Amino acid sequence: MMGCKVTISEWLAQVDELGMAATQAEPDQQDAYIFAMGRMLSHCPGDFAHARLSDSQDERICAFVGKGAYADAALALLPARSGLMTSCVGQLMACASVRLEGQVGETTATGQTFALAIVSALALSFLDAYAAFALV
Repeated sequence: MMGCKVTISEWLAQVDELGMAATQAEPDQQDAYIFAMGRMLSHCPGDFAHARLSDSQDERICAFVGKGAYADAALALLPARSGLMTSCVGQLMACASVRLEGQVGETTATGQTFALAIVSALALSFLDAYAAFALV
């Protein structure tokens, strides 16, 4: 993606892949998924430009990851006008529901940690939000 313009469909395909993979990721991979989602948010196309990471968000994410505060780092990925709800699914899974601005409902995903569930739900929310834009 460096230096080249990515179409919305290419970006959504990459975000979809990231979101699906995060649901299956191991806890020791949290930092990689957080940074990958941050990279995707740094290149938000068109309709999602409002979700681009600011320099201060990026710095906060790096600081949180450096301290092992993965859930806080994942929360720092969320766009300003979004909603989040988390819960536990038994003792082994975390659940997160994210709602982006313009999204009709929320998108729910699970992961082995709250950070992975948040990354997955956030990534998959872009697909649901785009589907809502397409219907308008």
